[in-house]
Amino acid sequence: MSTERALIPIRILEGQAVDDDLAALLDPIDVVLLGFHEVPEQTAPSQMRQEFEERARVALDSIADDFEGPVETRLVFTPDRDESIERVAADVGATIVAHPNPLRPVTSMLLVIDGPTDPTRLAECVAAIRAGRDIRITVLGVAGDEVSDLGNAVETARETLVAAAVPPTDIETRTVAADSLVDAVVDAAVGHDVTVMGEHAPDWRTVLFGEVEERVAAESLGPVLEVLRGRPDEQ
Repeated sequence: MSTERALIPIRILEGQAVDDDLAALLDPIDVVLLGFHEVPEQTAPSQMRQEFEERARVALDSIADDFEGPVETRLVFTPDRDESIERVAADVGATIVAHPNPLRPVTSMLLVIDGPTDPTRLAECVAAIRAGRDIRITVLGVAGDEVSDLGNAVETARETLVAAAVPPTDIETRTVAADSLVDAVVDAAVGHDVTVMGEHAPDWRTVLFGEVEERVAAESLGPVLEVLRGRPDEQ
């Protein structure tokens, strides 16, 4: 049984849902649904919870019913979305955070390898999600100034996929040089149903423009799966 666990944050009072095809894609691994509502600074979270908890709980349970397997649910009213996602992810032992754009039946996945990410961990997560299904995988290496051995990293990801029983004929590898990781991934995501990326440590770009994975999700048609750094028992 897979040890991977996906956390899916949902804006639960804004009508956001989880696409049936995304639910089916994640069926081989454990899923935790995080229903959240961002509370204005001048409002107490407890006040919002008291007023809207029942409505939010009904909506969250309805989404959970769409999953075939057992699903854990969490509900938070928070002034800080990112902090709550990080806290709940650590609490439930999530290894993946899903950014749920609409999805069609999955036939292809884009696995992004760049400097800060661990190619073995990303490939392990992709293999666990693929779970023997007929899904082709493109391993994309994106080179920036800090990357000196990208070819080996891409090959490591490919070898990990093959070792996990993904047929070599279902794997394509390529590398690109790019000043912008987000632009390179968004361009490459065209023609793929799902994008898988590693979590990136915050830097000045995050402060100015937002999280890399969220920016890719905002500019892509399909969902983005963010593989968190390290396993829960390694943190």
